[in-house]
Amino acid sequence: MIGARDVVEELKRRGIYVAIVSSGVARFIGSIAHMLNVDDWAANDFSWDEKGFLAGPKPSMVDSHDKGIMVKKLSEINNFNPEKIWSVGDSSTDLSMQIPGSNFIGFNPARQRASDAFKKAKVPIVLERDLRRIWPIIFNEEFSN
Repeated sequence: MIGARDVVEELKRRGIYVAIVSSGVARFIGSIAHMLNVDDWAANDFSWDEKGFLAGPKPSMVDSHDKGIMVKKLSEINNFNPEKIWSVGDSSTDLSMQIPGSNFIGFNPARQRASDAFKKAKVPIVLERDLRRIWPIIFNEEFSN
């Protein structure tokens, strides 16, 4: 994603905890998390048998329709004030990351359904595919990088 590295680096420079919560495949999300050097990440994975063959999916860590469970866990584990939490997502199901008191940004809505859900939820929406566009919403300032 355009601007992802810049945003994560600047957030971390400011001492802000950065996590990825995805219902995607852990092997892919983990590599992105490592590449961006985020503080934590959660995703779903596969299970393997004793011979190393794919045995199927592991039980879900992140439910695509209730990602808020993981956001709440991260908040509780790290003793975060929900008012300081910002979640960013591109689908209507991502709105579940907005736990009570927290903030959400609709980013480059994947479908019309997402755009409609973001408007109904009255959350800020970024239409461009540049993650740096979230900066003025979170910090009320232009991106400095």
